[in-house]
Amino acid sequence: MNNIKLLVLVLLVSSCAFAPMNSSKTARPLLEDKTMVDFGFSPFPYANLSKSVTKRFTISGSIEQQLFPLVSGAIKYSFQDSRDGFSFATELGGSLGMGVVKSYSGFGGPIVSWKKRKFEFYLYPKMNLVYFDKLELSNADRNDLFINEVDPGSITYLLTALGTTFWFEENIGLNIEVKHFALLSKPGEVKKDIIPSIGMMIGFD
Repeated sequence: MNNIKLLVLVLLVSSCAFAPMNSSKTARPLLEDKTMVDFGFSPFPYANLSKSVTKRFTISGSIEQQLFPLVSGAIKYSFQDSRDGFSFATELGGSLGMGVVKSYSGFGGPIVSWKKRKFEFYLYPKMNLVYFDKLELSNADRNDLFINEVDPGSITYLLTALGTTFWFEENIGLNIEVKHFALLSKPGEVKKDIIPSIGMMIGFD
């Protein structure tokens, strides 16, 4: 029961229009002229559209329905273009949150993945820096959150995603992921928990 309460608290904080909870799930680039749709629960409902622009560069855009909509865009550079084995990439992006807290964020980090036949495993430690335009939390709202104090200017946190994708076919996969949320800017006491995610990935020309 305590774990469920902690998870709810984590979701409440992340629902205040932080950076996106969904993440890239492979360091491999998309094949040229390919498009990938990724949708599911991060644990919030999300949809992501990725498109190859060159042999190594992939751009993406997503919308995530936290308590309020969060839209984001990112660009990924893959250092290898192999379809199997080890891959390494780096990603940078930004997002806009519209809700109780108006926010603008930047995020990015390295992505490592390894694919063997139908299974692909990946790790993505994503740094997130969020700036708040305004903070409209009542004292009661603050008491409900697991952060005791909130800096109305900015917040920094690390969201580390560890997951695996089972590829039924080359362009159809089922993804399962766990995330670890760690607040770095120390606005108050933080209780940590593991956040689950699940999604489908479908590619097409």
